[in-house]
Amino acid sequence: MGQRANVIVIGAGPGLGASLARRAAAAGAHVNVISRSPSTVDPLVSELAQTGADVHGWCADASIEASLRTTIQNIMSQSGPPTHVFYNAVDPLPKGGALGVSPAALEDSLATNLTGALVTVQETIDPMREAGGGSIVLTGGVLASKPWAAMSALSIGKAAMRSLALCLHQEIGEQDPVHLVTITIGGVIKEGTPFDPAGIADTFWNVCEARDFGRGGEIIYRGAP
Repeated sequence: MGQRANVIVIGAGPGLGASLARRAAAAGAHVNVISRSPSTVDPLVSELAQTGADVHGWCADASIEASLRTTIQNIMSQSGPPTHVFYNAVDPLPKGGALGVSPAALEDSLATNLTGALVTVQETIDPMREAGGGSIVLTGGVLASKPWAAMSALSIGKAAMRSLALCLHQEIGEQDPVHLVTITIGGVIKEGTPFDPAGIADTFWNVCEARDFGRGGEIIYRGAP
């Protein structure tokens, strides 16, 4: 795309989210980062601003529909429709096996991993279409297809998000000006490993720029060589 990228990173935590923001800033993009807490957002904004990046921080809870919708609307009212949207919010706390997990804990996981992703797509897709298009990437994980009992709520949440992403991809199609894909990370994100967040962020960015749909809307990231 010839225009300057306008990026929203939802779930800008200290791992992949921060790396996505850094990658966007390095490409000269206008960057908006969203996280639950100022203690997460403010240091990242300060770090990027010191490099000369055009970055703005926002606090919103992706598991709360009204909070997320309002924040995305406010971002677009200030900086226009995004060209790249990364939905990276996750509720990662181990909450036990499926027999013992509370319905409330499961609902929390689904609200973050599933509902927040849906809200993000619903809020951004039409403005992006009207502006000429762009890319929406939903962060998936290996737990979607290989669930782990000790993290049953997250496993179920990621499986639900994967199904949502594939349904959205079928509905939107590959000729739409908005490119939607889920990238399933096939391992544990950790610096200095094949699943280093900076390397994953490079892949996310390249997928956006190349409009790579993978197979049917999913790309599996198997780690750097």
